Amino acid sequence: MVDNRDGQAGSFATSLPALRNQGMIFSSWGEIDLTTITGTAGLVGGIFLLVKAIAILVTGKQPPLLFEIAPAFLAVALFGLTVAVVKPVGKRRLLIRVIIALVLAAAIGGLALDDEGGPVWEQVVSSLMDVVAGLGPLVLLVFLGFPVLRRHIWPGPWRILPLALGFGYIPAIAVGAVLGSAMGERYGEVSLVVIGVAWMLIGYRLFRKSRVSTS
Repeated sequence: MVDNRDGQAGSFATSLPALRNQGMIFSSWGEIDLTTITGTAGLVGGIFLLVKAIAILVTGKQPPLLFEIAPAFLAVALFGLTVAVVKPVGKRRLLIRVIIALVLAAAIGGLALDDEGGPVWEQVVSSLMDVVAGLGPLVLLVFLGFPVLRRHIWPGPWRILPLALGFGYIPAIAVGAVLGSAMGERYGEVSLVVIGVAWMLIGYRLFRKSRVSTS
């Protein structure tokens, strides 16, 4: 019999570049999956806010859970944005991950606590969780929005979207409060309609990036 081990070794050495390329492809697919997941999360979180606002505008009643669970989806979307703009290691990436984890914990943990009628400590903890879940995504939008704008990661007007939402959230809520006082409480939800659509656009941009990567 002829010993083909040398030929096999040579063939393996020749195929190493191809294997490296395959590794790059697998890495790319991992990125695509992450972008798809986080983009979808942004779309879902924005839809939850939009549906909640429209339901109150139309019926005057708030649907259960949508507003409370939306921050968890938005935090997942912000993780996708973090991967796009922040170095894989370093204190900055660690800080962002901690904030995202806090938002997720606050959004999910807040569902288990009774902020009305329960013990005082439970009401206090629930209120703190609401603050973290509500303000955490805004802090991250501003924190991540500057590199998105500076590095031209997104095309055209898209790159201003994270900063616009981060800085515009509180003024939008203030406008909603004025509308609610002038026209009726339910009209205060108009600002949340705008905010929900903005989050959907951020999710779409993340999702769209994955679609472009596969084409």
